[in-house]
Amino acid sequence: MARRRFRPIAEGREIRLSPLAFRLAGRPKRNRNRNRIPPPAPLSRLFTRPRAHPPARPN
Repeated sequence: MARRRFRPIAEGREIRLSPLAFRLAGRPKRNRNRNRIPPPAPLSRLFTRPRAHPPARPN
């Protein structure tokens, strides 16, 4: 019984630690800083229309 309960955990661990799983997840193994994807823009940026001109600055 103990073995049956333990096996799925061991299999999941094996899959998670395998290099092929890392490749499938799209996470590079080395040079993580060089080819880093920029963070997505905030949602408010997506839903607002671009301004025709910046607001006038008070002098």
